[in-house]
Amino acid sequence: MKKTIKVLFIAPTEAKHAGDNKSLLHLLDGLRIYNITPLIVTSSTESAVEFIKKGFDCEVLPYPFRLNALCPAYKTRREIIRFPYNMFLLIAGIFMAKKALNKIIHKFNPDIIHSNTSQTIIGYNSSKLNKIPHFWHIREFIDLDFNTHLIFSKKKHREILRESNNHLIVITECVKKHYQSPPNSRVIYDGVLKASQFQFKENKHKHFLFVGRLTEGKGIFLLVNAFIKFCKVNSEYDLVLAGEKMNDAEFDLLNKLIIENGVADRLKFLGNRDDVLDLMATATALIVPSLNEAFGRITVEAMFNGCLVIGNDSSGTQEILKKENLGI
Repeated sequence: MKKTIKVLFIAPTEAKHAGDNKSLLHLLDGLRIYNITPLIVTSSTESAVEFIKKGFDCEVLPYPFRLNALCPAYKTRREIIRFPYNMFLLIAGIFMAKKALNKIIHKFNPDIIHSNTSQTIIGYNSSKLNKIPHFWHIREFIDLDFNTHLIFSKKKHREILRESNNHLIVITECVKKHYQSPPNSRVIYDGVLKASQFQFKENKHKHFLFVGRLTEGKGIFLLVNAFIKFCKVNSEYDLVLAGEKMNDAEFDLLNKLIIENGVADRLKFLGNRDDVLDLMATATALIVPSLNEAFGRITVEAMFNGCLVIGNDSSGTQEILKKENLGI
């Protein structure tokens, strides 16, 4: 009889619509056929509910540890003034979260610790302290994704990634290259949907679709500016945006840009949606404007739903589209 392997999964992202949480849920579903006992540790009740719905045991740490590998912002004058205080909160949060996590580790006694994102370091810290192998899912470029810095230098970060206790799962070749191809890393593309879930609808609506966070990092301003130019030569197609605003100031600027250029009647905000796959199936094309998409679940989801992808010729979007020849 095979030994049951106990795996502690650290899933710090709070939003249920986030790509890393979706990817982890698919990974857990795929592991059901093996002798694996999972326990998921997350930082919010909202994300815990999603795991529990799927039948997985979950613990909630009441500490915000999602971005504890990242340095607090210090761009504006206010951020610079508050930087020492924010840094203190970050370090205190890491200490408290690590202490609470160690209690869970001693109770659960895992064979493996898996961190579902490179934005958090408590899994690495606790695995090293308890001498447990650490599998680290590297899903982000970090400096390019978030335009911020790690709490330690790039050099130190790359040294940490290469430590013998760490085993890196990298989601694309371009992410692996970004971290200078660590020898303990292996590229495994995210599982997104089952082959049986493919659908194709011939009758497409006359609109383009964007799915994701409405932020500059996801290329939303690049997209809207392109759409403004497009509207001058085309009067038939609209633009539909499905996703949440992350920053009020950024969203206000976006609205101002739309209103001042007279395209408000041709652009529709849907907010977060649970029917994204159906939206893709009926859209003329999905637009992926992000400059630094590490992988891009939405690109693959669109392919599964018979939706043309028009993507930025960079990073993970480029890698997926050129490999499968299923987009522009």
